[in-house]
Amino acid sequence: MTVRYHDRSEWQTTAEPVNGGSLYTPQTITQGVVHWPGGGRLPSSPAAVPAWLRDVQHDYLTSRGYSIGYNEAVCFGERWELRGFDFRCAANSPQNLQSFAVLMVLAGPASPADLEAARTAFADASARSRRPLKVIGHRDIEPTACPGDGAYAQLTAGLFDPMYQPPTPTPTPGDPMDTARLIRFRGFINVFLIGAGTPLHATGELVASWRNDDVPAMLIDAHAELMMQCAAAVSPAFTFTPGGSETDF
Repeated sequence: MTVRYHDRSEWQTTAEPVNGGSLYTPQTITQGVVHWPGGGRLPSSPAAVPAWLRDVQHDYLTSRGYSIGYNEAVCFGERWELRGFDFRCAANSPQNLQSFAVLMVLAGPASPADLEAARTAFADASARSRRPLKVIGHRDIEPTACPGDGAYAQLTAGLFDPMYQPPTPTPTPGDPMDTARLIRFRGFINVFLIGAGTPLHATGELVASWRNDDVPAMLIDAHAELMMQCAAAVSPAFTFTPGGSETDF
């Protein structure tokens, strides 16, 4: 599953941009923190998310005097940059310095798509900090109901942990691709398809084992060059654009 990531420029206004009093410092981040809105109106569709975020940002600026306090939001299985990796979060006092905060835009348990989006967010934060992050709920820091009983039960079950492995279904007998996987390297949004099957997070331990076993690896630029060579061999009229999706036959 590929998780879509939305930059701040897709929703914020020039009149009320997101700012922060302090810069984000990945070397101090040790924990990921799950939040929820705690009630009220929520976006009714993916198209409604930008306007909803603008309303939240406006409310923060007018009622609190500072920008929306979370690093990212997750809604309808997609990631939305808020403070991002630019500004320190302001949602986990007194532990903002060590926290990467994710706002789950929901009123109950997170959907599988939302859980996957949250895991990729925490995985990216972990990669920038060069350490595994402990994922906790806002209620673990302060006396609050946040992030709600449903999401908190999922959190305690490990479903927000970037190292969580979804259960592998029993392969269909005779399926020639029953050992294939989708692999997303920690710290990257891209999902790499190797055959077909259940998504698999390549954890630091797994990557280390590959290195110890001398499993061949290919740099992204080298892979793009190889793809162009293969495409040219198949048909001179076929073009391959690295990082894009357009083809011309």
